[in-house]
Amino acid sequence: MPSPGPCTLTPRIALPGGRVRCDGGIAATGVAPAVRVGGHPALVAASGPAHLTFVVPAEATGANLPVTVDDEPRGTLSVGEAWATGLHQVDSPVFASDGSLIATSSGSRGEVPSISLFRISPAGVREAFAAGIRNATSLAWGPDGGLYVSSRFEGVVFRVDQAGHQKLVATDLGVPTGLAFDAQ
Repeated sequence: MPSPGPCTLTPRIALPGGRVRCDGGIAATGVAPAVRVGGHPALVAASGPAHLTFVVPAEATGANLPVTVDDEPRGTLSVGEAWATGLHQVDSPVFASDGSLIATSSGSRGEVPSISLFRISPAGVREAFAAGIRNATSLAWGPDGGLYVSSRFEGVVFRVDQAGHQKLVATDLGVPTGLAFDAQ
């Protein structure tokens, strides 16, 4: 019997515990298929005659991991791994030019956490970057090179410089939960 062939994996990049859908290349046998990601068994969350959904196993991390269904190759999946823990990330972390990741530690509604922004090195070392922003939410680099941070609780946006100092730049925004700049 010929191999069912590859399937379309959506998304192609996932995190451990995330769900991935495999469309096509599934043989209807009436039995839940055995799925493996990078050799690790994956829980099948749903299965039909033309598709299935599986949960990415916690042990699977790395780029271009082989995905097999009933021991037949179906494609590859890249699975990320945690860089840091202890954050209360709400939205849109950003990468700095040095390769570090800037992420928020937002806290509960109205809370001012002791550290609002963290810089996480490519090696996974987390350090305080800025403090005093109530419910830091979204991050975006501005055309001026400054980091802009929204506060969803206060309805404001701050500009944060490379030293972590902040300046209020916009107010009365309701609940700003996303930031973007036009590249033009």
